[in-house]
Amino acid sequence: MLHSAGADVPRSGRISPPIDIPSSTKTAIYLNTGDLSKNDICPFQGSAQRSVTTTEASSLLANPTIPDSQGNTPLCLAAQAGNLAQAQQLIQRGADIHHINLDGDNPFTLAATGGHLTFIRWLNTHCQQPVNQENYYADTALTLAARHGHQSAVQWLVSQGANLAHLNDQLKDALAEAVANGHLALAQWLSSQDADLKRVYPDGNNLFLHAVRAGHQDMVQWLEDSGVNGQQINESGDDALTLAARHGHHQLLARFLGKNAAGIDQIGRNGDSLLLMAARQGHSQTVQLLVQHGANIGQTNHAGCSVLTLAATSSESLALWLCDAGTDIHHIEFSDNNAFTRAAQSGFFQLMQTLERLGINIHQVNGNSDNAFTLVA
Repeated sequence: MLHSAGADVPRSGRISPPIDIPSSTKTAIYLNTGDLSKNDICPFQGSAQRSVTTTEASSLLANPTIPDSQGNTPLCLAAQAGNLAQAQQLIQRGADIHHINLDGDNPFTLAATGGHLTFIRWLNTHCQQPVNQENYYADTALTLAARHGHQSAVQWLVSQGANLAHLNDQLKDALAEAVANGHLALAQWLSSQDADLKRVYPDGNNLFLHAVRAGHQDMVQWLEDSGVNGQQINESGDDALTLAARHGHHQLLARFLGKNAAGIDQIGRNGDSLLLMAARQGHSQTVQLLVQHGANIGQTNHAGCSVLTLAATSSESLALWLCDAGTDIHHIEFSDNNAFTRAAQSGFFQLMQTLERLGINIHQVNGNSDNAFTLVA
């Protein structure tokens, strides 16, 4: 394991003073250009055999343990690229297989991130790299491979005893990573390996909420069909409706409202309704959907912000649409800002012209004694 859970691990790890590895050398590694010298020491099938230039090879072979500014040694770069032939040569010439970069990743976790199955199997077999080691973010090879959808690597890691229940510092296990990143086939396979489909994580999220937050409709459907709780509320007070609204997933939101129309004006912990959440983020299609479904366009939050004043800080096109939709252009927030001062702060000059034409008070002074003209200046 690269570090103990909860330990205060220095970001620098075991890193030597950095040097600049030439970009041509990095490119050669990433392109799997083969041997670092003319000597063929790689017995594996499929290994490229073309040599890099003498200059590039000399740079790598002379400094096999010296990292670049990200803490990656030539061996780390080879691991990222899945270039086993070069990695074997670097190890033979003294490269440190245990070296960790600035994120706490070593060649094993870097290779797993890229899904390089042959590489990680070789490291595990010949270099005794344990499958459950962690980087500084508590990610293991399994959570990294699952995040990027590398099913073959995930299957092999599980077969070698990788911990399916392990949580990284985002409180996600391998199954949650697969779900959150839209890897449906991988998520289905993990669930068949006794990964807990109905797990509630320490932050109150479940797989359904992870899928909704990311907007994966096929994943949401599968989880519903599998009996995962679609009414889960996390520790922040978010449910599927609020997450779909805040992240602008209007198609999922329409689906949920079809089953729970009464939830359209529900209020989150900060006082925002679904409509205000969507307006704050500038999600035009989501706002339009909510208005069409009867959301209260005049609703305000705990700070007195309206859908128009929020849109005036996030999306000029949305704010212009709201002006045409009949929202109250004269509303003033508790901070004494109106839509005109908010538009001035955002540099939305077309919106300012429209609001002026509609008769808004262009001389409004906010709580900081600023008006639109001082804000623009």
